[in-house]
Amino acid sequence: MERIETINQFLTDNFGVDTITGQPIYRVVWADDQYENRLTKFTDSGVEMLSEELRLLPKYPWCHGFYILEQLTVTPEINLKELAGNKIAYNILHKFMGANEFPVPPAIWACKFIIDTVNAAVGKSSLASYVHDNDPDPSGPVKSPMEMYDFNKQKIDQITNELFGDESGLKGMTIDSGSAIIVPQGYNKES
Repeated sequence: MERIETINQFLTDNFGVDTITGQPIYRVVWADDQYENRLTKFTDSGVEMLSEELRLLPKYPWCHGFYILEQLTVTPEINLKELAGNKIAYNILHKFMGANEFPVPPAIWACKFIIDTVNAAVGKSSLASYVHDNDPDPSGPVKSPMEMYDFNKQKIDQITNELFGDESGLKGMTIDSGSAIIVPQGYNKES
């Protein structure tokens, strides 16, 4: 696993800081460590109070045990009162979670891919840098739909595996309960 400090330095160096506050635009944090001041009518035990009070509350109670990628954004005017007038705040961009809802470690390449994809979706950049040498040549012979399907499926499977890791559930079963059996690669039954 890459160190969080290394990932955050990469994000700062490549995506910048806010010119007013000096805070990085993107950062990776442990969700359980994130708190924010919020106006609330409820106590920690859930009892409703007569009037609102400003309290330091967990920011991502639904992300317990995960790293998250955050983006510094302007707080919408409708939320300014609830967030005690905080005009800019970090908001979740990605939760590092596999398909089986196991935490996966953050990685520089994953953060860059997510940020580039979001920026491309809003028209700030393109994903042209993700075209690989082994991609079909657009000026070459036309590929059949099945060839293109197979090619694209292979690329998607590779990216999914890199983003989410071991999704068989065996890794989690082994760690949590010791109930899975893992056969080493190259195992030969006859040996």
